[in-house]
Amino acid sequence: MDSSSSKRSYTIVFKLDIILYAENTSNYKALLFYKVAQKCIQKWKKQKNKFEAIRNDQSININQVHALSGRGRKAKYPELEEKLLAYVQNKQQEKNTVTTSMIERKAKEFGKNLNLEDTKFSRSWVEHFKKQHKLVEHTRTQVTQKLPEDMPLVIKDFLKILYKKTVNIEKKFILSFDETLMCLGYTASGDKLLPTMKSTYIPRVIQAMTNVFFKNKGVIFVDRYHSHVRDDVVKAFNMKGLD
Repeated sequence: MDSSSSKRSYTIVFKLDIILYAENTSNYKALLFYKVAQKCIQKWKKQKNKFEAIRNDQSININQVHALSGRGRKAKYPELEEKLLAYVQNKQQEKNTVTTSMIERKAKEFGKNLNLEDTKFSRSWVEHFKKQHKLVEHTRTQVTQKLPEDMPLVIKDFLKILYKKTVNIEKKFILSFDETLMCLGYTASGDKLLPTMKSTYIPRVIQAMTNVFFKNKGVIFVDRYHSHVRDDVVKAFNMKGLD
């Protein structure tokens, strides 16, 4: 039997099917047929009445209900979770994306203020918090946002700025990058940036810096994500001679 079967999430419909099969045959035959752990079948049979009540509730999409655990469970840190939920809901009302990492950082911040510094608000704790409060990371709109009417003029002005910034700079020193778990950097000449230096031992008294790109006048293009337009980031670019 697959050792990971007990960690999977099953719908109420699926559990009721297993219960019915086990009642008509045996728990052993049910676990062989459905490839689930026997302890799960025993547990689900004890919850049969609750499962059937959920199935008969017309207000619930039974095919999307996975478990009873977590529903109505008393919060371990009620004050913190109340503040955290309010934080997420306010962000979502403002049409701002709230990521798991943001919730995790905010939980630690609230925990510190509530003298819970020793409590570890791990990623799994955040996922459980999101599931319990039915939170999603992205707010989707049903109507596509329209482009502004002066979009052609905006693009034209932007291209003029790009030309002025890059007219006297070699293409290999024009860089555009974004982050998707790692930095993905390409120059205007189409070259992908190679590793800056080989992994090797460096004595602690030596400060390693890779400045090949910064030896010449260069330009880096980034989107207006908050971390890209912070004053300290812009200042760091300017100190390196970058626009």
